[in-house]
Amino acid sequence: MGISRPEIDESKLTDVEVLTALKFVSDSFYRYYQFYANMAVAITFTYIAWLIHDWHWSWWRLAGFVLLVLGLTVRQPGP
Repeated sequence: MGISRPEIDESKLTDVEVLTALKFVSDSFYRYYQFYANMAVAITFTYIAWLIHDWHWSWWRLAGFVLLVLGLTVRQPGP
């Protein structure tokens, strides 16, 4: 599930600058998804804590929460 890390034989890369650039691009690509996944988890915990504290159930709150989490987890189209 998700995007798998590409198989690259890094032992064939001898130039340090190329290896550093490749690692930077790879890490930057995966940090994007890590941020939004963590935001979805944090918002879920915040919503549950809000419901426990407030004890006021509302379909509008649930709908807003679902839309927010879906907005964070749906993959954005790339350039």
